[in-house]
Amino acid sequence: MTEESKKPLGRILLSQLALTQADLDRALADKTNKTPLATRLIESGAVSELAALKALSEQSGVPGMDLNQICIRLSDLGIVPREIALKHRLLPLLVRDDRAFLAMADPTDRRVIDELEFVTGKRVFPYIALSGPLMRVIAAA
Repeated sequence: MTEESKKPLGRILLSQLALTQADLDRALADKTNKTPLATRLIESGAVSELAALKALSEQSGVPGMDLNQICIRLSDLGIVPREIALKHRLLPLLVRDDRAFLAMADPTDRRVIDELEFVTGKRVFPYIALSGPLMRVIAAA
């Protein structure tokens, strides 16, 4: 999905009745804040992590992964070096034969996916994850 064709996250949350227009307006009012909108809305308490993840999934067109609800095998983490995981905000969730399932903050970044497929020799299946929880799990893993 191209950047131009992505539906705005705020509009998705409004259509899902997960957010009020007033809360969205407050979050968008600070033009200097470079924090992603989903993170701002979660931190302000305007939306839940699950609602934000559902909206991000709809926006990106890939399934969402709630990192609070899964167990990750430590042996699967070795497929991606820690520096790469931190730089591109991604985490291997499951590695099977010729497939690797990854949680990514930006699963639409085809360049990163192609590079990982080349380096690992596995087909990569991206899932979107919230950036905050993703970075916490990467740090802990």
